[in-house]
Amino acid sequence: MLSMHSAPIYFLNLTYEVKKYIKKRGEIILSTSFVTKKSREVCIGKSIDILNHNYWNANLLSRLNRENEGKHGCEINIVSFDVISELGLTTNRFKEREFPA
Repeated sequence: MLSMHSAPIYFLNLTYEVKKYIKKRGEIILSTSFVTKKSREVCIGKSIDILNHNYWNANLLSRLNRENEGKHGCEINIVSFDVISELGLTTNRFKEREFPA
């Protein structure tokens, strides 16, 4: 049973897009091209909105960002996923908001 301050954990095959920041004419801008990558990750939730939300998956998103950042940084956008398995629930660590059903 889902408690008020916990969230479901899943092991997922993720597909995500990486857009890098580039330096063009002296200013840093977000590139219009992107690279699609795949990864197997432990995540909170199983909807695109929750997977891309920094409150629920801060560790995942910051790690993917660090792994792909390049010289000027990047933006990560998870575009699809396949559930490998459901792993259980988090501890009661989400005090500010309730996990969306």
